[in-house]
Amino acid sequence: MSFEITPRRRRDGFTLDSESLVFPLWYTTLNGAISYARFLGRETGCDIRVCNASGSILEEINLDGNGLFAGLKLDRRVRTAKKRPSMLNESV
Repeated sequence: MSFEITPRRRRDGFTLDSESLVFPLWYTTLNGAISYARFLGRETGCDIRVCNASGSILEEINLDGNGLFAGLKLDRRVRTAKKRPSMLNESV
């Protein structure tokens, strides 16, 4: 699966296009278009090409199909609960 992201003619966003999409999608940010392309290609992998207005490739992203979170670093901090004073130890 391959995707191509190009700026819109009116310069008000980006167009995400692919042969697997019924029609091109419009995004206001480049990161939104890249994120959705990554989401669609999460199972089979995908190639994402970011192009400028003249059509030359600025960046090419190749993803393998390792699932939705492939390539993302997750923050796995362990949260500890604060200890509350015991009601039995308090004097009346």
